[in-house]
Amino acid sequence: MKPLSRFGFCIALIAAVASCQSFEGAFSVDRDMEAAKMAGPPSGAFNAALQEQYVTVAQREYDESDWEHAGLFARKATAAGNGEQVEPEDPGNWKLSEQDAGELSAARGQLLLALDDNGRTTAPGDAAEAQANFDCWVQEQELLNEGFQEDDIAYCRDRFEAALARVQEAIAPEPEPEAVAIIAPAPEPVARDYLVYFDFDKHNVRADAASILDRVGEAIDETGATSVSLVGHTDTMGSPEYNQILSVERADSVRDYLKSKGVDAEITASGVGESDPRVPTPDQVAEQENRNVQIRID
Repeated sequence: MKPLSRFGFCIALIAAVASCQSFEGAFSVDRDMEAAKMAGPPSGAFNAALQEQYVTVAQREYDESDWEHAGLFARKATAAGNGEQVEPEDPGNWKLSEQDAGELSAARGQLLLALDDNGRTTAPGDAAEAQANFDCWVQEQELLNEGFQEDDIAYCRDRFEAALARVQEAIAPEPEPEAVAIIAPAPEPVARDYLVYFDFDKHNVRADAASILDRVGEAIDETGATSVSLVGHTDTMGSPEYNQILSVERADSVRDYLKSKGVDAEITASGVGESDPRVPTPDQVAEQENRNVQIRID
């Protein structure tokens, strides 16, 4: 047999390494998939449904031989099955166009509002379906940068939007009863709390935050509030000194937006940096939940 040339030997070696890596990835994700299906049972209807939804998404990726993302969703299914709090993916951690990142960040904000407004307990199945398909949408949208998967993007996005709409309908307040002859006195102004999110290392007001701040302005007018407190927060990425400055800049941006909309109540803006996170994390963790400004009107 004629010996292989040096070039031929290199080609064969590269092919062998790639084959081993593919085998190793498939073997690893098989273990993740098995763990995802065997975890639990979790306590609570939401985590049980979330485990099932993530297993479904992971299986779809597995059937397409996408070991990386099948493993990601399988591990999230395992965490849900073990009773852990599993958060939806942060678009800031994915390779997305600026337009796609903005759209997905706004969608994540609406999802978190619905989940935090008793969505997990009021409509656990729909809430879990919305979260898992949001993550699926983020993952498929990243692949669009390579020029394909448009049908998969639409599939995940449509299922997310339909499930989120059902959650929002389930948590919507009951309609006011019909007016009666008795005229009740006007209610006293009450304090109300709001939360707006920011992109990683940014302090500009996003489109989804602007929509919420418009509602804050309306609430101030309706309740007759005279003061507004703004407290900025950051995640733990970067130094504490830098994050303190960034948190104040975020609060200042919210104050400036409210002033531009004609709010004449007294507004105090301050920041606490990374010292009081909404979701506790280790140092140097990029967490969307902690990049926010908390708003209270009185």
